[in-house]
Amino acid sequence: MSYNQRFKKKSLISIVKIDEIKRMRQIGEEYEKLLDNLLNLIFQKASNCLALELDDSLTPIFATTQVKTPNSLLAFPYKCNGKIGYIVVTEDGKIVFEDEEGNIIQIGDISI
Repeated sequence: MSYNQRFKKKSLISIVKIDEIKRMRQIGEEYEKLLDNLLNLIFQKASNCLALELDDSLTPIFATTQVKTPNSLLAFPYKCNGKIGYIVVTEDGKIVFEDEEGNIIQIGDISI
């Protein structure tokens, strides 16, 4: 393989990686916007609830096996009415609070 062929190959690899990095940035920006919209909605529906730790409560838990709420999509660690638990968003658009004992209270829903 000649020098020019190796250079072209490396340049192509760099372009692909740069394109992947740009796409990652786009996805990240879109994710931040969607998360911000969801957190604003949760705040409106659950105004009596507080984030446990600001950093943790802004990051949803994708592995929702920790919660008992059926059809859960995302869970956020929160404290509602003096109890620690999760605000959970379900597949059917419900927003619920599940405490540490597994008690589930519907807070609202996501209006379309």
